[in-house]
Order: sequence, then C-alpha cells, then structure tokens
Amino acid sequence: MLLRPLLSSTENYERWNRNGGKDAAARASEISQRTLDEYEEPELDQELKDELKAYVDRRRTELATEMTTVGDVMTRNLLTVEQETTLIEAASAMTGRQVGAVLVVSGGRLTGHPHRTRRAARGRLG
Repeated sequence: MLLRPLLSSTENYERWNRNGGKDAAARASEISQRTLDEYEEPELDQELKDELKAYVDRRRTELATEMTTVGDVMTRNLLTVEQETTLIEAASAMTGRQVGAVLVVSGGRLTGHPHRTRRAARGRLG
C-alpha cells in the first residue's frame, strides 16, 4: 500500500497551479488549522482533571519567572579557559569540574563563550 504524501503535491504543475498553487507551508497551515478546528477535548474523569489542574498550578508556581532572578538560576561553579586552550583540554576540564560550559578569557578579560565545546571535542576524538 502506498501512502499519499501529506504536504507535498503529486499533481503536475498545470493542475497544481489551477488548484491554487499552494506550497508545502500553505498546505501545512491549512492542515494544522483544520486539525485544531476538529479537535474535541477527550472525556476525563473528574479526579484526573483535578490531579492535572493541581500539577499545572504547582508547576506554574515553581516556574514563576516574574519572581525568579538570574541570580536564582546562575551557576557559581565557573570555569574559565584561555583562548589557546584546545577543545579537548576544555572538555576534559569541564568533565573534571562537572560543568556544562566554559568562559573564554584573554589577559584576564572575558572574550567569549564557545558553543558546543564537549560535542566538538568528542567529534575530534572520533
């Protein structure tokens, strides 16, 4: 059994153009809107509804970003490396200090933050 493509059109150009010439983005938009329009909320037991509401309320309280400051979520276990540090050395230092990032300094001044240090080092290791 062959499956019909959901977003792309198998029509020839003339028929596709005659039918509105909708590209994949336009078709995806129509499909998603139709899906939302046809959505029916499933029947849920009241006890389950209450549990879900309690969970959502608790998470909203926990994640109240209006009250959370950068200081509340920042790490104090900073690791700095010089610009000349190799990726392998930086990844090894990150593992040793159990941190997920390093700050790059030069002459005692912050110069940057490398993107994906560990992943890049692993790629070089094979």
